[in-house]
Parts: sequence; structure tokens; C-alpha cells
Amino acid sequence: MQATTLSVWPAIFVAIMALLALGVPLVLVVLCCRRSKHALRWILVGALCFMVGAMLLEQLCHQLVFGLFPGIAQSVPLYVLYGCLAAGVFEETARLVGLSILCRGGKGNTALTGFAYGVGHGGIEALLLGGSAVAINAGALLQAYTQPASMEPAQLAALAGMQPFTFVLPGVERVAALTLHIALSVLVWMVVTKRVPGWFYLVAVALHAVADCPAALYQVGAFGQTGSAVWLCEALVLAIALGIAGIVWYLFKKYGKAAAVENTAQ
Repeated sequence: MQATTLSVWPAIFVAIMALLALGVPLVLVVLCCRRSKHALRWILVGALCFMVGAMLLEQLCHQLVFGLFPGIAQSVPLYVLYGCLAAGVFEETARLVGLSILCRGGKGNTALTGFAYGVGHGGIEALLLGGSAVAINAGALLQAYTQPASMEPAQLAALAGMQPFTFVLPGVERVAALTLHIALSVLVWMVVTKRVPGWFYLVAVALHAVADCPAALYQVGAFGQTGSAVWLCEALVLAIALGIAGIVWYLFKKYGKAAAVENTAQ
């Protein structure tokens, strides 16, 4: 197979994926920092809490649980339930701790605190996972365009047979995840600043678990093996993220400006 058999469209959609996965978080960082001189600190705390909560503690928990109870990995319902709840508990607890630190002493009494924290929490995930997806896809395409003879014929055939739109899906997923993280960060911020009752932390955990269900079900093959499975998964992820964002927006409009204190961090 010659390199010319691979159209330019995959490269275009990989570029779009890069803009979504990497560009959107960076733009939000800039916008937050222009709104408040404290925003960079909020963003960095969000990124740090994600790294500690999701990348370190949650992964250690997985190793422990799967080591002690290997049967969980063999049961689809248990695997999905455990995985989704674990993600919700660790990430929302990290969010609760981080925002509690930022808002102690009456500080952080502005919704931008929760928003910027969410940009950091979701943005570092987008940069890590989205960056990996961009690097893998861009590297494969670059090799296919410039050095097709160095690739296996099956690899070239697979790249040529992929729908170009497929390459943009990781970017869409990262935007959906970033939307989810920002929404849940604002919700937990309302918990920390006592705008909503403390049990809304459990609501955040449950919403996070629900949002992770499509990806977990896709991993275990619940959507089937057809090419449309990944599209169905991403459509569900995006729909759930937007639905959760809508719920949080409603709660913020109703309770977000309540219980304001004089000591704000603008």
C-alpha cells in the first residue's frame, strides 16, 4: 500500500482533536487567570488533587482490591460498579479536600474558585490523556504518510479504513470530561461554602459514577464489537456530562449566591 492511499482527512481531524483536548483547557486557564489573580493557584491545586486522588491513591486502591478480590474483574456488573464508584469517591473526595483548603477562613467565596479548580482538575487529565492520544495518532499518521514501507500492511490498511471522524473522538471525550469536572467542582464548591447541604457531596460522587458508566461498559464490551460502539459510548458520555452540567447550573442559579460572606477572593 502506498502512502498516497491515505487521505489528508485523518490528519485534519487529529489536528481538531489536539485543539479540543489540549487547546480548550489552555484557553480556560488563560481566561480564569484574566478574571482573578488567584486563579492560577486554584488551578494548580485542582491539578495536584487530581494527580494525588486519581493517579496515585485510586490506582493503589485498585491494586489492593483486585489483589484481594480477583473475582471482581471477572464479573461485569461488579467490575463496572466498583470502578465507577471508586472513581467517584476518590476524585470527589480529592475535590472536597482541595476546595476546603482553598475556601478556609472565608476565602474562595466566588464561583470562579470552583470553576478554576475544575479547570485544573479536568485540564491536567485532558493534557495527560488527550496528549497521549494526540501523540499516538499523530505518530502513526506521520509514519504512514512519510514512511509507509516501515509499517505492516495490516496497520496501513487499518488506518486507511478508519472513518476520519473517529480521530476526533478523543478530543470530544476530553471536552466532555472537562465539562463534567468543572460542573462537579462548582457543586462541591457549593458544599464547601455551605450553599447546599453537605450530603450533596454524595450526590457529586453518584453523578461522577454515573458519568463513568459508559466508558466502563465500553471497556467490558457491553456495547458490542461493531464500529458504532465507540460512537455510542462517546455520545452517552457527552450527553451525561451536559446533563450533569445542567443540573449543577440549576443548583447554582438557585443557591449559588446564597450565604455570601464579606471576605471574598476576587
